[in-house]
Amino acid sequence: MGIEIKLDGTKEISNALVEIFSPVTELLGTLGDRVRIYRQLTLMRSLKRAQEIANRDQLTMAEPPTSPHFQ
Repeated sequence: MGIEIKLDGTKEISNALVEIFSPVTELLGTLGDRVRIYRQLTLMRSLKRAQEIANRDQLTMAEPPTSPHFQ
């Protein structure tokens, strides 16, 4: 047995809340995108530096195993 509560204007209230918080969520989304890009650039710089070190020391780089059981 469920209880149903109907409030007049619920849709209007929810629309108003969405409009109030929309700029905040947009800003957070933009910040998240910037952090994601920064992480990718940092990863690319690290990989480039590792390749430079491997070349300098005449080492070969290989992909790590993807299996959970190392061989």
